[in-house]
Amino acid sequence: MGQLIHEMAGGLRPGRKLKAVIPGGSSAKVLRADERLKLKERQIDGSTIERELSIDDIPMDFRFTDSAGSMAGSAA
Repeated sequence: MGQLIHEMAGGLRPGRKLKAVIPGGSSAKVLRADERLKLKERQIDGSTIERELSIDDIPMDFRFTDSAGSMAGSAA
């Protein structure tokens, strides 16, 4: 998500601070920039590991945004 914000979208204006992101439109949960998100990731062997990531480190992927408690879109 950080690559999308800072590189592809041109980043923040000078003097501005990222407060939150709504990854999938108005029906998605707001992800605050100051929180560490715990993401559950399923391994090939079927086990699950939990990773703690910042908003900049979250991959823009349906399963990762879902694991963070939000969504990449509602398909409405």
